[in-house]
Formats: sequence, structure tokens, C-alpha cells
Amino acid sequence: MSRPLGHGPAPSLAEPVGDALETALEELLAGLVAASAAAARLCAAEPDGVRAVEVAPGRRRFLCALPGPGFLCLDEAGTPLTSAREVHQIAAASLAFEHVEGIVDVDRVDDLLAAAGRLLAVVTEPPAMLAAVAAVAEAARALAAWRASPLRAVASVPELDRVARIQEPAYRAYGAFVTASDPLVEAQDRLAPEVVAALSRFEEAAGAAGVTERLADRIGQVVSSCDEGADEIVAAHLAPLQA
Repeated sequence: MSRPLGHGPAPSLAEPVGDALETALEELLAGLVAASAAAARLCAAEPDGVRAVEVAPGRRRFLCALPGPGFLCLDEAGTPLTSAREVHQIAAASLAFEHVEGIVDVDRVDDLLAAAGRLLAVVTEPPAMLAAVAAVAEAARALAAWRASPLRAVASVPELDRVARIQEPAYRAYGAFVTASDPLVEAQDRLAPEVVAALSRFEEAAGAAGVTERLADRIGQVVSSCDEGADEIVAAHLAPLQA
């Protein structure tokens, strides 16, 4: 059984609910519809897709993909952006967010929750390990809730920071599991087959769900790798850009 390390708690973080969530979704949908119509009018072609992007809180832009392929970045008034630097930032943010959406996969988190439940059902000690498994599951539920929110339709740089903080407790709890499960690892030849299988399945599911690595570190790697793709989007921008 292989394993990385980590430790400690992290703060919980809120997501809009109720009326606030409904209002945010209505504003998002209206913005996407307006941006799509503006891009179609400006380019005489229906966009293949439109993504809302926020490089900073309260500064929403829309990245439209058009046949060609071509791209058009619009502000909230439907006006094409003219700054190559801003378009590059928006493109890089959109690409980075897409990568993180792939890393934080709801199905894989669900598999981790199932594996945690199975492990807790067949193992009764040590208590510290059981507590760590339960903590991984609790933190993973928060991660799944973040990913499943319809607000993830917005490629938001601040949300990258937020999901990194949401993931941190899962990463640290997994590290606590690693430490607390050492006695079982050393004695695995004497363990019941179902216990060995449950431990291995939990570790595999944790790796697939990405909680064995710090998400903040992975996001840093993703962001640094998006420049080339962002350059291509800038080069294919359908409205003139200034440096």
C-alpha cells in the first residue's frame, strides 16, 4: 500500500444557497445568452460555445468560441475587448479552470466515499485511522458539492483559490490516515482478505479523487502550463487587439 503525507484541519467555506443561488444563476444565464447573441451579431456566425470568466471578483467577461476556429472576448455590455493582455488572462483562466474541473471529478469523489464506507464497515481499529477515514469522507463531500454546483459554469480564478482551500482538509485527513494505518500495513499478512482489499480500495480511490496530493500545488502547475493555449486564443481573436 503506497502513500503520501499531510496533516491538520482547514476552514469550511460557503456557497450561495436559496434565493442568492437562484439570483446568481439567473444573472449568469442572462449574461451567457446576451454574449452569445452579441458574438453572433458581430461575427455573423453562431458561437460554438460561450464561457463566463472571472479573473477578479465582480469582473465578468465572456469567452466565445466560433467556427474557424476563432474566439471573441466580450465584456458584460457585449463589447469586444481590445487588450491582448486581458484576453490572454481570460483565456488562461478558462483553460486552467477546465483542467481543474477534470481533476475534481464528482464520480471519482463518489467512489472515494463508497470506499471509505466499505473500509469503516470492515475495520474496527485503530481509532485514529477510523477517525481519519471519516474525516476524508466528510471533506470529500464538501469537494463534491463544490464541483456539482451549477455556478461552476463560471471559470473563476477566485474559485480556484476556494476549491484549493476546500480540498486541503481531505488532503490532510488522508495524511492522518497514512500515519494511523501504519500498524495495519506492517501486519497486513495477518489481516483478513476483506480488510486488505478495503484498505487498498480506499487508497486507490483517494488517489483517483486527487486527495493524496495538495490541489493548490496542482493548480499552480496547471496555471503555468496554460500560456501556450492562451497565446493561440489571442492569435485567433476575431476583433483587433492592442498590446
